[in-house]
Amino acid sequence: TFGRLKKIPCKSKVALRRPDGKPALVDMKLNSVIADVMGKWWEQQGKPESGLVFPSAKTGKAMDKNAHQKPWERVKKLAGLDQSMNFYSLRHNFISALVAQGVPMFVVAKLAGHKGVSMIEQHYGHLCPEQAAQAVDILAAAVQFNSPPPKEARA
Repeated sequence: TFGRLKKIPCKSKVALRRPDGKPALVDMKLNSVIADVMGKWWEQQGKPESGLVFPSAKTGKAMDKNAHQKPWERVKKLAGLDQSMNFYSLRHNFISALVAQGVPMFVVAKLAGHKGVSMIEQHYGHLCPEQAAQAVDILAAAVQFNSPPPKEARA
């Protein structure tokens, strides 16, 4: 039904940093647009029961961690992008855009495959300076709503 995307980041460093030694799990709900794309992809692939989303065309197994390099060079050329642009920049843009739009850092960290928010706070926290002011406004509205009635109404 493609209602969720589950991904285990294949970075050994991520697994090694976790106390249990198990890799992090990225688990996100897909909206109807993405679910529709995944459904069409599934049909194009012959409706597989299990397997990788993008297996190696040669081996059918997980792609090598550098398999994107050759296609990435072509994408940059076709799109007129600066040839020095790193593929990792897409991840940075993804995280930056979410933080700048006010998505809670814990949610961003989970979508990026992080266990906690410390890396997101350290490297992307500067993108949401207005969130503190918004939090104070929310608190002020709550305090005002819960304030005692005027003196004349307390008699």
